[in-house]
Amino acid sequence: MNVMMEIALESARILSLLFGFVGLAFSILLLFSPVVTRRICDVVNHPVLLENNTRYLNTYIAFDRLAHRHHALVGLLIAAGSAFISLFFWGTLDDRFLGDLFGRITIEFAITLGRVIGPIGMALGLMLAIRPAALLRIETSVNRWISTEPFVDSLNQMRYPIDSMVFRHPLIFGVVGMIASTVLIVLSLLRLLVA
Repeated sequence: MNVMMEIALESARILSLLFGFVGLAFSILLLFSPVVTRRICDVVNHPVLLENNTRYLNTYIAFDRLAHRHHALVGLLIAAGSAFISLFFWGTLDDRFLGDLFGRITIEFAITLGRVIGPIGMALGLMLAIRPAALLRIETSVNRWISTEPFVDSLNQMRYPIDSMVFRHPLIFGVVGMIASTVLIVLSLLRLLVA
């Protein structure tokens, strides 16, 4: 098996064991001392403002002017790149590189996406090289500005419905957390000992 995949799986096993122990500790703490658990949550819960980090999402990148000014060159480059993608994804793929089920699903999705995107890119590239006015009409009809500000604003608001629900019913959530954490610990230990 791939060395990096083996390291990633071993790290996931150790992290699941660690999360199991942390969950068990917080579940026991929630059962026996909800006040201390609430104080820990108040310390850990702090706002993270996304507005400064996501400002670049609303910037307009004017590539269309450059593409239409040099339409033959850009169109042929897009068509050539799409042809390469099509040849690559329509060719045969060695099964040794597919790996486990998740790897197979991911690779199969990428292959299907490449098989669909390649011919579309070739058609658009040739259309840009040969008939840029027709592509410009299509672009102006589909070109819409989508602002991300409402989404970022909703992410910047603090909400505490989960915390308040957990602290209203500490016995139920403490027992459920203990059971889930114990199952996670047992499964992680069994997986570490078997592997």
